[in-house]
Amino acid sequence: TTANSWEFSGLVNAHKVINALLSKYVSVKFKDFFTLPISFSHQEILDKPKYLPATDIDLETAANNKYAQVLEETGNPDIAAYYADQIRVSAQTLRIANRFSISGAKFTFPGDNFFVQQILNKLEVNFVRNSYTERTPTLESKYAWDMNGSVGLSSDLDLMNTLNLKIGRFLPFGEEFKEARMYFFFPFMPLAPLFTNNIALSGSFNRRRGDEKLRSAFDNSPTSRQFDANRGFTMNWKFIENWMIDLQGDYSFRSGSDLTYLETYNDSARTQRPAAEIYDDIFFNNGLINWGKDLDYSQTVSFNPKINIPGLRDFIDLTGSYRVIYGWRASQFNNAQGSNVGYNTDLQATAFVKLNNLFNIFKSTNKIMGGSKNEFQEQDPADIFKILRTFIPDQVSVTYSQTKQLQNPAIQGRPGFGNFWMQFNSQENLGPSRFYQLGWETDPGKRIPLTNLVDNLNLNNTYTFNTFINPIFPDNLKLNLTYKTGTGTINSLTYNTDAEGYLGSPVNSSENRTITRPSFFVGLKDNIGDQLGIPSGTDTVNQATFFSENFEKNVVSFPFPSWNLSLTGIEKFEMFTNIAQSVTLESGYSSEYRKVLTYDGIRAEYISAQALTSGFTPLIGVNFTFKQLSGGNLTASFKLSNTDNIIMEPNNAKLTNTSTSDIAINASFTKSGFSLPLFGLSLENNLTISFSYTRTKNDPQVYSFLSGFWESNSQNGSTSTTLNPSIQYNLSRSVTMQLFYKYTKIEPTGSNLQITTRTTNEAGLNIRLQIQ
Repeated sequence: TTANSWEFSGLVNAHKVINALLSKYVSVKFKDFFTLPISFSHQEILDKPKYLPATDIDLETAANNKYAQVLEETGNPDIAAYYADQIRVSAQTLRIANRFSISGAKFTFPGDNFFVQQILNKLEVNFVRNSYTERTPTLESKYAWDMNGSVGLSSDLDLMNTLNLKIGRFLPFGEEFKEARMYFFFPFMPLAPLFTNNIALSGSFNRRRGDEKLRSAFDNSPTSRQFDANRGFTMNWKFIENWMIDLQGDYSFRSGSDLTYLETYNDSARTQRPAAEIYDDIFFNNGLINWGKDLDYSQTVSFNPKINIPGLRDFIDLTGSYRVIYGWRASQFNNAQGSNVGYNTDLQATAFVKLNNLFNIFKSTNKIMGGSKNEFQEQDPADIFKILRTFIPDQVSVTYSQTKQLQNPAIQGRPGFGNFWMQFNSQENLGPSRFYQLGWETDPGKRIPLTNLVDNLNLNNTYTFNTFINPIFPDNLKLNLTYKTGTGTINSLTYNTDAEGYLGSPVNSSENRTITRPSFFVGLKDNIGDQLGIPSGTDTVNQATFFSENFEKNVVSFPFPSWNLSLTGIEKFEMFTNIAQSVTLESGYSSEYRKVLTYDGIRAEYISAQALTSGFTPLIGVNFTFKQLSGGNLTASFKLSNTDNIIMEPNNAKLTNTSTSDIAINASFTKSGFSLPLFGLSLENNLTISFSYTRTKNDPQVYSFLSGFWESNSQNGSTSTTLNPSIQYNLSRSVTMQLFYKYTKIEPTGSNLQITTRTTNEAGLNIRLQIQ
């Protein structure tokens, strides 16, 4: 194959010429009037193969044979040469691409008035057009083009600093809050965009068209067309500032629309309309811009309150945030089916309780004198409680988190933004209410009459308690504690609407509730029947209830927080004093019990699934940092971990336990900046020697209740071992050499026959030379 390609590109700062002319002939104030960077490129690629595509036939041989065949049939050398050339051309691939773009075009009008500075001079325009011509063994011809552009404006209207209510003057809460202000946001929603210090407006379009003809077809392929647009704006807002409770946030809006229907006449042949007619329908036709048929709307509202109450802030810090994304989408198939709406909300609230400040209130300021001897008079009886005091945390954080997803189909009316921005009271014909769009209610309004629909709700609540203590050895021992519990609900309701579009009682419902909490140390006994029991009856429903209750009572333990322990200063022990710079011991335990309760509308709520995950990560971990050895740094670590993942299926009378144990040993020696003379030069060198060893064992066991007994069955257990030493040497910054070896072995555990023993050995030398 022979490929030829060439291209050229360029950038023209056309604004420099325009500005120079305006500055010379109009006014020197226009010396920076226009910014118009224009870039362009042209590229051609021609691929001439040696053989016919997908064959081993020589191309020139095939062309010559075709020439001889046609010449024999027609006796005309010109016709024979034409068909021979068609053989060559049909095997070639030709691609031609052109690109024209304008990036960041904008005006800089002279003048200091608000309209010029914050509107005209803030506009920015971008435009890109690409065209493609292609010929391949599959395509006889193809011509396609696409263009996209955008107009944006980012401005500071600066009205909020002028028009606001200085509530600090009317609510005298001290010098700290004298600059408190209230801005015109709620309930004056239409005025909100005027009272922001940063508003950005944007509009964009994307248009493309493609025509092609396959060599295997007699007619051209149908023309592909796409014409869509997007518009939106973003802003930040404030309601109260510099007060005991500040409230501010952000808002963003985006809408997508389709204009493809403007491309053709409304005929069966889909005849292309002239560009002038299309633009006449878009601009200044029943408005400034016709954005086409709306496809979807999306808005995001966030609230970020700050609480700064004197007195209370000394003992508790409160933070929070609320974010809601509301969306509207037109039906993809039939407008008579209505539109789909929904929202996603995310609520976060955290309280940092400063227990140490609370205890300081009750701290005694005077010593208690006891006894007649001097040595007792200088002692504080409260010292006996100092050790106990180390078990009480200085600070506790409590976090509440809620996420909610709601989906409602078959909605009548508009997308609802008229209700959000303009109406004080919601109107049904405008769509969902403001409270619905803010995620504060679940009723979106009227539905399409006489239809069947399904509403879906997913709600999750989580409470997390975090703290740490430094018991007994405050400077060396740290224990982090985390207690996390949560609930979740997935609700699906089916309705049949009446002739007015109202919902009655659901005709079908299903609900899954999930409850999670931590658990104390757990484990399975050798005889699983001792924990799950043997039911007396054969009814499967009663059996499922029996197994789920026994699992929760005998396998799951009482609630207990996860913890992570770290002990430092071990290097001070005599056995480590001479060799270690620091030695740290760590251990951690985490667990989660998850229970799923199902309601199908037929029978009472029942436990459909249970899972218990627990483990020590690590059970024990030791980190060493040794004292300098031969001018280098030596570190090492050892970690032993063990986890269990237990899944209970009460309805199937089945329990699966996957036990995983890990051993990891790592060591590294690094020496940097030492010099070795080489060819009369003294160059800095770096040396790193590392070693790692890991061994992971997975042992899954399945217990099934069959014929009145629990039977165990080992699954595809395996043990994986990896050994990886390596040496890396750096000579100055120019040469890097690495010598490595990696040994991997995977072998089955027990009587597992589905996994065979596999051993892999890898070794290599990497050399990188960098010339600067």
